[in-house]
Amino acid sequence: EEVQQEKDHQFMDTFEGELKKNWNARRILPNADWCDTKCRPGFLRLISGESLQSTFEHHLLAIRQTDFTFDAETAFEYMPNNFNQMAGLVLYLNESNYIYCYVTWNEDKGKCLRMIESENGVAQIEDWTIPLTEKKTFLKVTVKKETAQFHLKDVSTEEWKKVGPQKNMCILSGGFTGNFIGIAVHDLNKKRGSYADFEFFKYDGKDHL
Repeated sequence: EEVQQEKDHQFMDTFEGELKKNWNARRILPNADWCDTKCRPGFLRLISGESLQSTFEHHLLAIRQTDFTFDAETAFEYMPNNFNQMAGLVLYLNESNYIYCYVTWNEDKGKCLRMIESENGVAQIEDWTIPLTEKKTFLKVTVKKETAQFHLKDVSTEEWKKVGPQKNMCILSGGFTGNFIGIAVHDLNKKRGSYADFEFFKYDGKDHL
């Protein structure tokens, strides 16, 4: 009789107390130097690290993708003051292959939402920019097999609005580890130069339905 391996189709962390064991970090272990649940109870404070393409200090927390179809959602507060500061939600295979929807700063539009995609080490920033006026940002990504769609919503509504075009998940299907879904903060000017406070992270797998 074939043995079916159990999968975690649901995951939720509201950052009350210690981080849950499902989280993974890249190259460095989570610790209070960059990953703090105590300084602001009920939030996870991620302090900025190097870029996603760095091979040294990523300040990224992610869980493994266990479903071909899933939603992942987060809410966070972030106040960047230049375009090299960013925080958001990321689909991540490795330093060369990822899709990152993030809050940053634009000289003309102020705080805003943008997206960057890297395939085989070639990074491309999308040409759209969405101004943000609220303190808190709600982001979600909906993945249906080979396609991914990011969404944004306001604090006062339950309506999610699409941001950017559908993305091809096939660029994240190779490698040894498989794809991860996570939250991250980066400052390309100064390591630990900014931080974001994350209120929750939720993963809702659909394959078992």
